[in-house]
Order: sequence, then structure tokens, then C-alpha cells
Amino acid sequence: TLIGDSAGGNLCAALSLMARDCGEFMPKRQILIYPATYNDYTENSPFPSVKENGTDYLLTAGKMQDYIDLYARNKEDKKNPYFAPYIAEDVSNQPDTLILHLYLLLTYGYHP
Repeated sequence: TLIGDSAGGNLCAALSLMARDCGEFMPKRQILIYPATYNDYTENSPFPSVKENGTDYLLTAGKMQDYIDLYARNKEDKKNPYFAPYIAEDVSNQPDTLILHLYLLLTYGYHP
């Protein structure tokens, strides 16, 4: 079982894709806790939450984009599904997956 939160959730999702593609092993399960699996946290993000909640918090959209930019070697990296699993065109044959999303944490924990 793979478990990761935020960037660790991204690594787990990418590892599962790579494991499937390489055929060397396959985890039975993965738990992704608010995984950061996309490649764009700028104003061009397709997610309304990035625009609506991207400021006035400790972890801003700008900081997220800075981390993405530090992690990527170049623009091509950002187009690779092992870098940003959300953009993978084929998500078949993946392990059983539980995704805990920030919405759940906000709804049942802190809600601004």
C-alpha cells in the first residue's frame, strides 16, 4: 500500500502509473491525501478553487506554483504524467485508490 499527502500523494500516483507502465510490480492500494497532482497553479488553472482560495492562506497558489517550478527541470517535465498524474490520459489498471481531498478536511475540520 502506498500512502502520501500533498507532494507525497503526487509521488504515489506517479509511482502507480510508472509501475503499471514498466510492469515490474503493482501496489494493491494507494491512499492519496489532498494530492498535488496537477502542473499549473497560476491564474490559468482550470480549477475554480485555485482562483477562489489561492490567496490569504499559508499555502497560496503562488507558493504552489513556485514549488512546481522548482521541481520541474523544464517545461516538458510539466507535460509528463509522471510529473503531473492528473494529466495522464490512461488511468486504467491502477490500484484501489482512496483520495482524501481538501474539501473533506474543510467540511469536517476547519471551514473558513
